[in-house]
Amino acid sequence: MPAVDKLLLEEALQDSPQARSLLSVFEEDAGTLTDYTNQLLQAMQRVYGAQNEMCLATQQLSRQLLAYEKQNFALGKGDEEVISTLHYFSKVMDELNGLHTELAKQLADTMVLPVIQFREKDLTEVSTLKDLFGLASSEHDLSMAKYSRLPKKKENEKAKTEIVKEVAAARRKQHLSSLQYYCALNALQYRKRAAMMEPLIGFAHGQINFFKRGAEMFSKSMDGFLSSVKDMVQSIQVELEAEADKMRVPQQELLSVSESVYTPDIDVATAQINRNLIQKTGYLNLRNKTGLVTTTWERLYFFTQGGNLMCQPRGAVAGGLIQDLDNCSVMAVDCEDRRYCFQISTPSGKPGIILQAESRKEYEEWICAVNNISRQIYLTDNPEAVAIKLNQTALQAVTPITSFG
Repeated sequence: MPAVDKLLLEEALQDSPQARSLLSVFEEDAGTLTDYTNQLLQAMQRVYGAQNEMCLATQQLSRQLLAYEKQNFALGKGDEEVISTLHYFSKVMDELNGLHTELAKQLADTMVLPVIQFREKDLTEVSTLKDLFGLASSEHDLSMAKYSRLPKKKENEKAKTEIVKEVAAARRKQHLSSLQYYCALNALQYRKRAAMMEPLIGFAHGQINFFKRGAEMFSKSMDGFLSSVKDMVQSIQVELEAEADKMRVPQQELLSVSESVYTPDIDVATAQINRNLIQKTGYLNLRNKTGLVTTTWERLYFFTQGGNLMCQPRGAVAGGLIQDLDNCSVMAVDCEDRRYCFQISTPSGKPGIILQAESRKEYEEWICAVNNISRQIYLTDNPEAVAIKLNQTALQAVTPITSFG
């Protein structure tokens, strides 16, 4: 069967706007699936309960099966075989309108129960994980807000240590909840395809086995079809198990990373600072003036694109231009007792935006990257080599001579 779209577990930790945008598509699909599953279950329960209205109930079920094609699933890739199968079963329902049914127990066990289990187990699990992921994200945002307001005074080292631990714990919690949520949404794309067909197989087998007339009318024509549908469901289950195994390994690898991944301000001595960057991405705090003397800080996702600094809020489809970096100047600044702040000024020397990085490493790399871009190194044939050469030249210019050869 065609492959289905899936969320990449490697993007869970960074939690970029692009990852959030793709996640919203999966959430929309899960919501649509929940609505459709509830409607399908209502139709099947009517078939089960309305023994004296079997004809009317099967007509409604037939219409509901056809409605799957019109649900406009955001992630409908791979549903073609499901749709064709549902279309065929719709024809079966129409032919069974003239037959009375006494399938109370059989329908309860083979048709209604699988849909209830799918709704109560799979869809409820996704809904629960969504709530947990939302809570974890909120806790992480709150902890980062506290961390961003840390003063530079040394006497506050104890408070800093506690907040750093809080940020790391919140980030780990968000990472774990996002990995679980991503895996559940990925698995749902397989389970929904099987869940739509399994109860219909039970329904069809129950009808054939219970009614001799139904067996005479449909068994010969449907045996092969039902066998192929069963094989298709089994193949989906195999794909699901294989996908679960694939996700299990990288999930364990991603969770086995060192604590430095979660700690925002690691030891500068151990951090590898790249001073030759010509592009950079990551979250920064942007200072906004709200009055003559009052300011606010907003945590946004920044990235460079050519000679431009772009900004993208969480949930936005694309980023917007916030500063032209060509021939600009960048320097460290003291700002409202916050650490790791730097300012980007226009070529004319007019003060521009003020940003705050979350760590010394990010602070120095952003300054180096902006400085490299301002010199338009990105326009050269080999910008990385030019950046390395210029930085080496600058380093030699400020290195004291200790001997005379």
